[in-house]
Amino acid sequence: MTSSTQLESQMILPTAFDVNGLLVEPTRASEIPFSWRAYDNIFDKKMIEAAQKAFPPDSWGEWLRYDSPGERKITNNKHIPKACRDVLEAMNALCPVWLVSDPDLYAGGMHAMPSGGWLDVHLDCDRHPVTGNRRAANAVLFLDDFDPSWGGELEFWSGDTEKVESCAVKILPAAGRMALFETNDYSYHGISQPIKAPPGVLRRTLAVYWWEPCDGPFLRPRAKFVPTPGEKADPVKDRWREERCGKM
Repeated sequence: MTSSTQLESQMILPTAFDVNGLLVEPTRASEIPFSWRAYDNIFDKKMIEAAQKAFPPDSWGEWLRYDSPGERKITNNKHIPKACRDVLEAMNALCPVWLVSDPDLYAGGMHAMPSGGWLDVHLDCDRHPVTGNRRAANAVLFLDDFDPSWGGELEFWSGDTEKVESCAVKILPAAGRMALFETNDYSYHGISQPIKAPPGVLRRTLAVYWWEPCDGPFLRPRAKFVPTPGEKADPVKDRWREERCGKM
């Protein structure tokens, strides 16, 4: 079992982890457009390889499939193979002491996108539906190396509470790379362009979310999807966004 302790903090996120006695520092990090870190090879290579082999194929009958004007992806946080769950538990073991992990993996677990999949730029829901805790940070671990020509980068966008301005950061999927970022009222992120991977290749990730106690109201019971600058007018997508979260 992976053990971890927080060593240093800035804002919500730790800057380095002690993983089984080994200091792991980020390979990339910034506070712009919001606090984020990227760690390479934070977990044992054999653990990642086992998760790769156990990760279900696109044809698996237990996937929850999203195919809407704003996203095309598959997820599952209930029926998770042991090797994948081992990685998810190791990720949650990194949770700093001032935040709370979620063993039930609400909205997390296994995520995948086939070629043609995407996830429009958005803000996440801000509260846990059961505990009421505020969503504070997302940790996303990539299981596969992606060629840059395939796309699939995790994008961080600058903006304010109402709109986005520009894509400030792109993190390319690489096996064993973990992206960690703060979630707040301007932490816009997504995979805005459809993936162009070869047939049969999935963009595969494992995700956990960390929370903090909060007594305030729910501001975003659901993720808030927003248009990006220069986006082609699409009445169907606009209506879908409005039906989810109200008129923007």
